[in-house]
Formats: sequence, C-alpha cells, structure tokens
Amino acid sequence: MLTIALSKGRMQDDALALFARAGVIIAESELNSRKLVISTTDGRYSFVLVKPGDVPTYVEYGVADAGVCGRDVLMESRADVHEPLDLKFGRCKKPPISPDDLVTTMERFQDMGDGIGNPD
Repeated sequence: MLTIALSKGRMQDDALALFARAGVIIAESELNSRKLVISTTDGRYSFVLVKPGDVPTYVEYGVADAGVCGRDVLMESRADVHEPLDLKFGRCKKPPISPDDLVTTMERFQDMGDGIGNPD
C-alpha cells in the first residue's frame, strides 16, 4: 500500500480530483467521514489528511511515501525530500491592485486606527 500525505483545505479537492482522473478512487463515505486516514476502494493507496505544513514532515520521517502540498510549504519546511512534480494547481492568486487602491486601503486602515489608542 502506498501512503500519501495530503494537505487538508484548499488543495485537497484539486488533489483528489487529480487522483480520481488517474483511476485512484476513494469511496464517497470515506471522503465524507471525519477520518484522518482514508483508503481507496481497491486498497492500493491510503491518504493521510494533515495540515499543509505537516506534509513534508510526514514524508521526511517515512510516515507517508509521498505527499501533496504547496511549493511554498515545501520550501519553508526545509525537509529533506524531493520535489518531483509540479501539479499545476494551488497557485497563489494575487488580485491586481493599482496605486490608487493602495492609497485608499491605507486611508481606511488609518481611519480604523483613529479610534484606537492610549487615551492619555
């Protein structure tokens, strides 16, 4: 059985969809359960659902054979693991911002802070 550490949250659905397209099927009852370890219907794979920051550690220490997490998490962890594949999902999406938007945002923060502080 191959054990894969999978980060819970934003990337989980994309990762499970990718595995499903590859023929790795997890029963709906497993997906809807509160289990932290779920297995595929054929028993060939198991997934350990963990916090994103824990994925590299699970792989580094051999709890999982492989893992799916963001590249930023992998780089920040400094875990001694390989980064073999970019799965092309989970990328950071930065909204466009103009200098005028930045000034408006800074003014709003200043307005919020005006009522806070030391009354002396």
